[in-house]
Amino acid sequence: MLNENHNLKKIILCIVGFMIIIILFFGFKIYNSLDKEFNYFYKYNNLENISFLNKKEIITIQNNIFTYLTENLDYVKGDINNITFQNRTYETKNKIYFFFKLDDEMQSLYGSCYDNKKHKFDDEIKWFGDYSNKNYINEAIPYSYLYITDYYEWQKDNTNKETEAFPPDEDDSNYDY
Repeated sequence: MLNENHNLKKIILCIVGFMIIIILFFGFKIYNSLDKEFNYFYKYNNLENISFLNKKEIITIQNNIFTYLTENLDYVKGDINNITFQNRTYETKNKIYFFFKLDDEMQSLYGSCYDNKKHKFDDEIKWFGDYSNKNYINEAIPYSYLYITDYYEWQKDNTNKETEAFPPDEDDSNYDY
């Protein structure tokens, strides 16, 4: 009798242990499948500039940015406080390129693209210049850092370049002073 009770206790403990393991396994699966917001380091400004994305996609791009900045570029808390989405976007047939500027010391501009057809983001975030090289142009996007971040400065810069490139007038008249 005592041996049967002991065996019954062992069976019940095994079943309870197995149930706990199953609950923990599925609990971790559910927890990992939820969209977690990792963006606690940074404040994101001008989210209305990426209004073509829904709330879940905005959280996804914020997580992608956080992961890229902390893992690939080794930024730590305090290096960047604000990330500002720019109002200029560039659209091709199926893709929308959007840009964000970091408030680091170089005012670095990065961008990514969203594929409307596949409803997913480009796997990599690309650098599009910084304040010290305002005229850098990425082959994928025909616009420079200045065009994306400061359109009026870009317009003034282009006007100056056009003026400098314009040949001078030929003046054959003689002046008596």
